[in-house]
Amino acid sequence: ILKVEKKINMLKCLDELLSREVYWKIENIRNLTEIRLRVGKNLVAYSYRKKYELDYIITNHDIQKVLNVASGQSMYAIENSLKYGFIPYKQGIRIGLVGEGVFDNGKFASMKNISSISIRVPSMVGSISDKLYPIIDNFKSTLILSPPCSGKTTLLKNMVKSLSNKGVDVLVIDERNEISATTNGISYIDLGNYTDIVVGVPKVMCYEGAVRTMSPKVIATDEIFGEGEIACLEDVSRCGISFIATVHSDSIDKLLENKPYDRLKNIVDNYILLSDNPIGNIVEVRSNCLHL
Repeated sequence: ILKVEKKINMLKCLDELLSREVYWKIENIRNLTEIRLRVGKNLVAYSYRKKYELDYIITNHDIQKVLNVASGQSMYAIENSLKYGFIPYKQGIRIGLVGEGVFDNGKFASMKNISSISIRVPSMVGSISDKLYPIIDNFKSTLILSPPCSGKTTLLKNMVKSLSNKGVDVLVIDERNEISATTNGISYIDLGNYTDIVVGVPKVMCYEGAVRTMSPKVIATDEIFGEGEIACLEDVSRCGISFIATVHSDSIDKLLENKPYDRLKNIVDNYILLSDNPIGNIVEVRSNCLHL
């Protein structure tokens, strides 16, 4: 009953957020995870394991409808969010957007003339593959790799919930609100009974404070990028804390051949590689391979 109620509430949110033409095209897609609106291009939607290129061309009206509703008819109210490229919305929906940059005294301040929107619909957490239970049962730091839009974040959420429900204290660092779908302090994704969540704070600012204040056994975060964040994960590992993280790559070996990602060899025990065909398919698992 709870799942049905959540689905109904999500559809109501999308109904008010989208133009009639767009909503009619996507309302019957099962397990909807993302809607892509690009001016002058076909409407595209994703379910957990399928991509739909729909017979409708996106207009400026479709883009403006989303912006008007998400901003409460006041673009000024979301100006700060535009600077970071996304707008949080009801029921944990996250609206990513791109357009023309606006600069103030040489510094990036906001965006205008939005031409593309990605609406991320929070998906329910399910179970993990049987082949991953050995990793969960004796958990050590794990990296999930895949090309974009291939199920990394979904698997991350599933693993967090599995660990948390085993009684492991997990801290989720959710800078862009893509893991927990938090709105007004409420997470719309069940990440387990022993999970704490910090949302909207730059990741590199969170690691040290999180270790000191919450004493997690495991830290989970999405899409690690760059030398600064890898240095933070090295510090976390030195404190005896394990982590789950995701990264964009279609090969474990290719990732670890490139700086600064080659340093991950010293702190990651397990690697899980996913495929985008079909989405979320586990291609390879390497376990207990610290110092690969």
